[in-house]
Amino acid sequence: MPPLETMSAPSFTKPPLFLYEQLQLRLGESLKLYRDVLRLHRRQLPAGPTRELADRFARAEFRTHMAAASEASQQAAATEALHMDSNDPYGCTSSSAGVSYFSPLPGGPTSGRGLPTGRGNNVSSGRIALLQGGPETPDVGRRDQTSHLRGVSPQLRAVTFQACEQLRRFNEAWQDYLRFARDRELRHGRHMRPTQRGLLSESQRQQLQAIKDLVVELRKQPDQSFND
Repeated sequence: MPPLETMSAPSFTKPPLFLYEQLQLRLGESLKLYRDVLRLHRRQLPAGPTRELADRFARAEFRTHMAAASEASQQAAATEALHMDSNDPYGCTSSSAGVSYFSPLPGGPTSGRGLPTGRGNNVSSGRIALLQGGPETPDVGRRDQTSHLRGVSPQLRAVTFQACEQLRRFNEAWQDYLRFARDRELRHGRHMRPTQRGLLSESQRQQLQAIKDLVVELRKQPDQSFND
């Protein structure tokens, strides 16, 4: 697997095939990225309030974005399962559409919903080979594409594409965070980059400002590691 910073996203230059699998790849990237962020915090931030706040912020951000993408993924999987031809060896039928779930972040899934693992029996090896650019029979690829596009509504494709793009931008922002930290190290709340701030809602920006304000107050306290 290539380094996280150079990992390329699935191409959307042609009509998206296998919406469920595309979102699964995005979710897998996000989960690995989240773990990399926590490891970075352990290496560069002192144990205590600063690290706890940084971890809490990252956890809330990843949970929010991954839960939204997971919901879109479940909708795509259910639609594909209902509309794919049951005789298609590369299809996903309603009888094999079981989706397994797990909570990728401490504290459990948002609103009680876990995130799909992609390890259920609804992803066949043939579909994975097509998605990853592996060998395929042209007729099979065209048949699967035609069947898929006939079964999935344009509205669902648009929503799923939007979810993929949002998660891609979110991942790129945190990859930028990691690159910045590796080059210059983290400095107590001063490391949020403009690309990340652009992804935040108003309430999240207020939360970030509150974290920064708290760090300033902590720095004023005597006998704190911030002043070392």
